[in-house]
Amino acid sequence: MNKITIIDPMTEQVLDEFTLDQEDLAHQKATEYEKLNISVSLVFPSSVEQLGVALGVDKNQLDGLKCAMNEELSSHNE
Repeated sequence: MNKITIIDPMTEQVLDEFTLDQEDLAHQKATEYEKLNISVSLVFPSSVEQLGVALGVDKNQLDGLKCAMNEELSSHNE
């Protein structure tokens, strides 16, 4: 779960995954996609997600946490 992912923002398909210590490689790969005119997004896990994984939180709980965080952030942008 603690992975950097490169996704296609239109389909949300994961194109590549990297460990957190491979940040430079993830940026290089994203640049390669951009040079091929493929629009991508780099997604880094939040510090809360990283902590949850380290503490052994299961995927369903982590998904619920992400939803709650997104709702909270959205409520401040309205």
